[in-house]
Amino acid sequence: MSDTSFSVTKFLSNKKSMLQSLIDKFMSKGQENSVGPSFEEVTSIAQSIQGRTKHHPKIGIVCGSGLGDLADQVQDADVIPYSEIPTFPVSTVPGHMGKLVFGNLEGKPVVLMRGRLHCYEGHPMWKTTIPIRVMKALGVTTVLLTNAAGGINPEYNVGDMMIIRDHIDMPGLTGECVLRGYNDERFGPRFLATVNTYDADLRATCKKVFEELGLSKYMREGTYVMIGGPTFETVAESRLLKAFGGDAVGMSTVAEAIVARHMGLKVFGLSLITDKCCLSYDSIENTTHEEVLAIGQKRAADLIAIVMRLVKQTTRRLRHLKLVAVRNLKCQFQFGKELSELETFFSLHKDRESKEFYQSETITASLNPSWQSFDISRYEDKINTTCQSLLVRVWVKHKSSKRLLLDWMVDLNALEYFADKLQQDKGVKYAPNTVIFGMFDHFFHAPDIKTVEVSAGNDQSKSGEETAAKPLSLTNQCFLKVEIASTKKSYTTSSLSRIYTVLRAIKQTQASVHKVRRSIEDKLLSSQETTRKRAQCEDLILKKEQLCSEVMWRTASVNKMKDQADQCHNSNKEQDTALKKNWEKLREKWREQGEKKKDYDQTREKLIKENAQLFIRRKQLIRELAAYIYPITEKKGQYFIADVCLPNSEDFQGKDDNMIAVSLGYTCHLLLMISSVLDIPLRYGMDHQVSRSTIHDHIHTKLEDKERVFPLYSKGKEQTLFKYGVFTLNKNISQLRFYLGLGTPDLRTTLQNIKTMLENRLGLKLESQTALLRPVSERQSSEFDKTDTQSSLASYGKMVDFRRELSVPMAEENLRQSPPTFHSKKTEDDIFHPSMNDNFFKISNPVSERLADFDSEINGGAQDGVNFHTSWDSRRQACVNGVETSDCNGSEQEEHIYESISVSGNSERLEKSERQSNSPIS
Repeated sequence: MSDTSFSVTKFLSNKKSMLQSLIDKFMSKGQENSVGPSFEEVTSIAQSIQGRTKHHPKIGIVCGSGLGDLADQVQDADVIPYSEIPTFPVSTVPGHMGKLVFGNLEGKPVVLMRGRLHCYEGHPMWKTTIPIRVMKALGVTTVLLTNAAGGINPEYNVGDMMIIRDHIDMPGLTGECVLRGYNDERFGPRFLATVNTYDADLRATCKKVFEELGLSKYMREGTYVMIGGPTFETVAESRLLKAFGGDAVGMSTVAEAIVARHMGLKVFGLSLITDKCCLSYDSIENTTHEEVLAIGQKRAADLIAIVMRLVKQTTRRLRHLKLVAVRNLKCQFQFGKELSELETFFSLHKDRESKEFYQSETITASLNPSWQSFDISRYEDKINTTCQSLLVRVWVKHKSSKRLLLDWMVDLNALEYFADKLQQDKGVKYAPNTVIFGMFDHFFHAPDIKTVEVSAGNDQSKSGEETAAKPLSLTNQCFLKVEIASTKKSYTTSSLSRIYTVLRAIKQTQASVHKVRRSIEDKLLSSQETTRKRAQCEDLILKKEQLCSEVMWRTASVNKMKDQADQCHNSNKEQDTALKKNWEKLREKWREQGEKKKDYDQTREKLIKENAQLFIRRKQLIRELAAYIYPITEKKGQYFIADVCLPNSEDFQGKDDNMIAVSLGYTCHLLLMISSVLDIPLRYGMDHQVSRSTIHDHIHTKLEDKERVFPLYSKGKEQTLFKYGVFTLNKNISQLRFYLGLGTPDLRTTLQNIKTMLENRLGLKLESQTALLRPVSERQSSEFDKTDTQSSLASYGKMVDFRRELSVPMAEENLRQSPPTFHSKKTEDDIFHPSMNDNFFKISNPVSERLADFDSEINGGAQDGVNFHTSWDSRRQACVNGVETSDCNGSEQEEHIYESISVSGNSERLEKSERQSNSPIS
């Protein structure tokens, strides 16, 4: 019997080994050919796990290096090793235990993954993310990913914690994306947008957690780079990743984040900086896995506190509520009534005593109403949107009667996940009066709902306890449907006996095998201990020799450093002596520069005085020129210069030609004197010969030299040249007005343009100045001769003291504007006083230019308290070369006159001259 049992046992063991080898080959071949888990496989793993735990997690946490102790904080924990889950991959990295921990953390149902999977362990990329897909199948809606990473950013220090804002998938860029291969639409879309992979709300919440815990100095936010591993980065690779924009580098997390977003989960990532990547060949430090684990253990307490606080604050609040729907609506009073007359709506309340702050629209003839989505933030003035509970009332209305169907105080955090979207299939069965809430792009519901019956009309005020209906008890039944052809009869009694005998022999054989195995293992352990001790002894001897040689080497290096220090000390003494000599030289130069600065200050003061005198003299000359020599007056709409009437340029017909020639000569002389005083070159040159004055046109290139002179007096019937001369005279007036910042809308009003120019830019009152020209008695005239000795014209060029002139107060400045008379004694107010704010007379001249040079040389470009000089050269050049745009009417007149004086030329010359007159003149 024993021989028979032994032969059966041997036969079965051989068959078992052959079968196991075939299964292994089949599985390995299937793994090589597949590029992703099937939906059925993930669902099967999730069902297997759910059968071993009573928890329904909503938050999944992947524990990286240093966060494994977080599992000790989980309450009512259920621990399931990876090896006990069918077809679930196993982690082989030291520090990763390979367990799933289910339980409650900070009052929230969670699942912890203690030990993640990596590609460098030999797993395909898709296989490392199976746990994330299983979490989704278990009902997880949020995933928190943690890892240990190397710091690429030079500003990061060991021990810092980086919130992942974005990532760079280096394997994905090389074609090894985790979503490569066949895509099952039940998992997610074929083409995934990963712009906002890491949830912004969770990142903002984590920043607040850092501040609350006082860990802001360790907080960073940046980009995580994933590499394949298991080798750490070289210097060149670190530089490359830094150039790509990476702040930290690791060997995980990115594939998990992509898969989580592919299935619609909210993702948050946190990296612990356990080492700094070497970016220079001069300071290369080798990073080891033991150092990474050691840093993780040091910061484990901070990481655990951050994750726990983050889990605590990921709560559902009223502001997250977007939609309310009811499925399978049933109530006792609806039977026997037409569905078309049934109306339903809901209202939201803060509590049972408060009035509704939101009421939905009414839906007619529907037992599965889905009301429109709403924005709770619009009602912040009525209710606190951060609260976690509210009262929901569902109303049913039939004709004029309205009844309360549901009266439910909802705790949003107690709701259970239902689905990603509402099912419209008729095959989906809902419990009676199922209320569904939409939050976070998902839908949630509660398992138990009580219906309330309230009478119509005024009976609505009754309490819910009086009208509450009995809760509905539902029994979930599960059936297994199989075909009859796939069934067969059970074993017979004799076959079961044989199988039992074989199994008992197998157990006995296994027991003996285990006994022999233990003895062999004990012997191997004893021999291994002896070998280990010998190896340790040899290591100690070798370390001793290395330390002795290192001591000798360090002694030699210390002596060498001492010699270098002595040399540096001697060179420092020599440099100190040279620096002292240079210091003495610099002090001598400093004294010389001080003396030069004094000379510069004196010269500058002198130039300021000269510039002030020139400033006063110019204004005096312009004032006396316009007031005494060529006064311009207006009488009955006509303008006179020195009491000679000068009509507008188009009103010369029928006027006295001699008087017009005299007035034009006066105007020509006045313009020449103003141009000379202001140092402004006129566009058209003029010759003053009283009533026979002329003007020169040097602008047009097509004119002969003898044709460039135009008279400012009439020559009988030939009026063309005379009119063109008057036109160019008006152009000179327009140029002066342009220089002074005035436009010339009408070139024909010659004296009026000059008068408005003097009054608006000089501040001269010409009407009041002409009062000085009225005849007076001999006694008054003699008094005037005695008192008017301060005038610049009567003083024979004697300059007035500018210090006294510039210190005149505003009260005297206002008195100075009143018209002077000869009937009172002439005072100091009648003398010309320049205004300090008059920018018109800040004309460029050699004195002011020298002053500007000294200012820039002495003060380095600093502005003086009173700036008497401003460069007008650029604007003066624009006046000479440019043509004001407001003179377009004058340009047409110029074109007409120019055609008249050029009729002697041929037609081609005439056309060219017309084009020249119309084009901008440079």
